[in-house]
Amino acid sequence: MYRRADHVVSLTNAFKRHIMARGVEAEKIAVITNGADLESFKPLPRKNDISEKYGLNDKFVASFIGTHGMAHGLTTVLRAADRLREN
Repeated sequence: MYRRADHVVSLTNAFKRHIMARGVEAEKIAVITNGADLESFKPLPRKNDISEKYGLNDKFVASFIGTHGMAHGLTTVLRAADRLREN
């Protein structure tokens, strides 16, 4: 599909290199990275309405907002979370 496409959009330079390794010319691939307006997304104080509502004030909380899949090592993240469950 990549070789037959008129143009390919990749989210990272690493993905671009991976696609090129499969025989697609670099000129056919545009890299458009994800981004966010950091002024719109600022950390809340550790204790806030949300942590209070869900009983998280004294808990360790980690989150990831993005793509989860085999290529992103989700199974590694899940195994690590399971190993840290008691901590």
